Amino acid sequence: MKLVQHIIIQSTDADQRLDRFLKRKFPILKQSQIEKICRKGEVRIDGARCKPATRLIQGNELRIPPLKFDGISSVSYTHLTL
Repeated sequence: MKLVQHIIIQSTDADQRLDRFLKRKFPILKQSQIEKICRKGEVRIDGARCKPATRLIQGNELRIPPLKFDGISSVSYTHLTL
């Protein structure tokens, strides 16, 4: 099952780089994977392509695609950490 996640940026996550936000939310992701999904346009902020160094602003809508971590999908990874 593939699930696209839409996250609204809260004040606690504002003024933070996108790559650092993703690394904190998905610690198993490598920096190169984060850069690749940004480069391919899979991660979007308010519907627009973004770079890993983009600063998040409160109220931004972040679109995160279904992620794969070395053969484990993000859905099963979420269930493993609960």
